[in-house]
Amino acid sequence: MTEQAAVPPIVRLAETILLECETVVRGFSRYHKYTIGTDIRQQAMHILRLAHRAWRLRKQQAELVRQLVWAVDDLKISLQLGKQLAAFRSFVQFEQLAIRVLDLGRQCGGWLRALGRNAAATSAHPSTAPVPVVAPQGKQAECPRPQARGQRPEILRSQPTKATAVRGVQWCNNDDGVV
Repeated sequence: MTEQAAVPPIVRLAETILLECETVVRGFSRYHKYTIGTDIRQQAMHILRLAHRAWRLRKQQAELVRQLVWAVDDLKISLQLGKQLAAFRSFVQFEQLAIRVLDLGRQCGGWLRALGRNAAATSAHPSTAPVPVVAPQGKQAECPRPQARGQRPEILRSQPTKATAVRGVQWCNNDDGVV
């Protein structure tokens, strides 16, 4: 029971959607139950597995959440197809399931955006990272100064900054600003 309480809401919602899909597909006609119904059930199970893995596997979380977003989109498409084929008993049944899936999609998108913000905050801005500069042996390398967006590089007019040599590769450290 304590394990269930620790599960995040997005995983619980994915589980609820799976259970609801199982119940809804049970009411499909025989033809739809074994065609579109099978697809819906398998996609809902795949979503639950992805959500659980994304929650558990922190190192692969960003990629798993991306896959989760796509899997939710696939389920939305299957639900729309099921509605167009009149597989659902009523529009209300489709609507209730679709609302839950839309909510899950919003949560997955928010999770993905949050992961993107966290990754951006922890990694250095590309313009602040050292840039490798190749120079002939025994010569001092010249590093271009960073340019503002939309400006053309001023290779001939700008003054070069100093570069430092580390293991045969010279790294340019620009302290003049951010691109």
